[in-house]
Amino acid sequence: MKPLVELEDVSVMRAGKALFNHFNYCIHAGEITVVLGPNGAGKSSLLLAIAGLIPSSGTICIHDKPLKHYDKQALAQEIAWHGSLPPAEFGLTVRQRLQLVQSANRTIDAITTVFDIAPLLDRDLGELSSGERQRVELSALMLRDAPVYLLDEPTTHLDFKHQVAAIRMLQQQATDGRGIVVVLHDLQ
Repeated sequence: MKPLVELEDVSVMRAGKALFNHFNYCIHAGEITVVLGPNGAGKSSLLLAIAGLIPSSGTICIHDKPLKHYDKQALAQEIAWHGSLPPAEFGLTVRQRLQLVQSANRTIDAITTVFDIAPLLDRDLGELSSGERQRVELSALMLRDAPVYLLDEPTTHLDFKHQVAAIRMLQQQATDGRGIVVVLHDLQ
């Protein structure tokens, strides 16, 4: 089976420090890869490099096409990124935030029950707790129709119920054919 993403001899340097060198890996549809390691080991930088958000050496290909040949819009169609919580000071409601990323194949109403966000739809993002915002961002990820999901600490700020919901959602997305790479610190 052809990989969705292939990393060949990839290295990343940040602040003059080599985080990883000559890394080779493939992301396949239907698989979840969990990246574990201590703070500062380069886990988040690996995701950023795959998403084309920081420079790297070596070759990263998406569907056999080198990352450097993708423009930002085309790359956003292939990779859905979930990083740290974005600023909430833009005056958007939860519904407006979700509408920004909604694809033609997915509806807001269809995903509201996964993370219990229906009661939050008309609230301003700036009024939400960190856990509520994390649930909104995970819901926004579900609205994207990208074949690859990259998630950095998606269970942070979530209570146990919603941590379980996040893991189940990722399992379902993999079952639906997505390739998923997730950075976690909590081994549970």
